[in-house]
Amino acid sequence: MKSYREAVKPLDAKRTKVVVASPFLFLRGLLKKNQSEKISFAGQNCFWRSEGAFTGEISPAMLRQLGAEYVILGHSERRKFMGESDEMINGKLKAALKERLKVILCLGETDSPEQNSKGYFELKKGLQEGLKDIKASNLGDIIVAYEPVWAISTNPGARPDSPDNALSSILYLRKLLGEMYSRPLALKTKILYGGSVNSKNIKDYFCQEAVDGVLAGGASLNGSEAIKMLEHISEC
Repeated sequence: MKSYREAVKPLDAKRTKVVVASPFLFLRGLLKKNQSEKISFAGQNCFWRSEGAFTGEISPAMLRQLGAEYVILGHSERRKFMGESDEMINGKLKAALKERLKVILCLGETDSPEQNSKGYFELKKGLQEGLKDIKASNLGDIIVAYEPVWAISTNPGARPDSPDNALSSILYLRKLLGEMYSRPLALKTKILYGGSVNSKNIKDYFCQEAVDGVLAGGASLNGSEAIKMLEHISEC
């Protein structure tokens, strides 16, 4: 089986960036071993303060000192199980930007399209409140990940969103960004799709011009599956 380093070699570093979001415990070791400019690392979460008496929390300053370049914020599991609100996520986002981390902001509706009467409302609320008071000059350090909760592989009955529906939601988010900031900035902002992405369907999303990448979860934990996904995106 190929190694990750071999799998990323065909990728154009100017067009494609691979970001590994490791549990905090393993970040230091992975960063020491990584020798590829095509692989960066992210924290799976951070706190909204860089210092203080907040036992057990990981600050954005800690992530930055380790060498992480990115942090994932607003993942649906943290919203659901840890009770994170858009206000809390907004505070974390501001703290992460202050420490010069790039933020992957997760957004997604709760119910599937068949049951959904408020999907775009949820997306609009999440985007507007998540980016509250964020300046246009900071938008280049923010990546939006459209991740419908019902499509995430760890949820019962999960299935990937259809490429057409995912594209519609991503275009809606880009339209909102244009209204909040400007159309040129909205077009430059990277928007990913996440939700039951695997080697069999990754090209359905990654190869679409309006989709800037994918946020892969469960499938990325399988080494051979992760390498297959890397091989497939190099074909786009």
